[in-house]
Amino acid sequence: MAGAFHEALIVEERELLARTDGHELFRRTADGEIDEATLRTWLTQEYLWMRDYEHFLAEMIARAPHGVRRPLLDSLLTIHGEIELVEEFASRQGIQQASSRPTFATHAYGSFLRATVHTRPFPETLTVCYAA
Repeated sequence: MAGAFHEALIVEERELLARTDGHELFRRTADGEIDEATLRTWLTQEYLWMRDYEHFLAEMIARAPHGVRRPLLDSLLTIHGEIELVEEFASRQGIQQASSRPTFATHAYGSFLRATVHTRPFPETLTVCYAA
């Protein structure tokens, strides 16, 4: 077994990783072949998800034991920076994210994050954070 937890997961889930690495959306994006409508939809939903995740992290930090707060704060700053990058890119592309509505999947995932942070013990919430 690999030394680090994430290394063990990579070994154990190599089939899943192989399927996601070859996913058409990722391949087409990397190749510069993604059509504009798909890019706009994906970027908008990613932005809405990141905003939900940012709130999730902030609420999680409020419940976190003292020794865990610093890495979570660092994560919050990182996701905030990513949101700013997406906002900047979307603005250059003329994408109006603030007025966009989440798809069912994006809304459901955000609801899951909120429900988890408000109703589950901290270790479970941390697991969801790591998986997200």
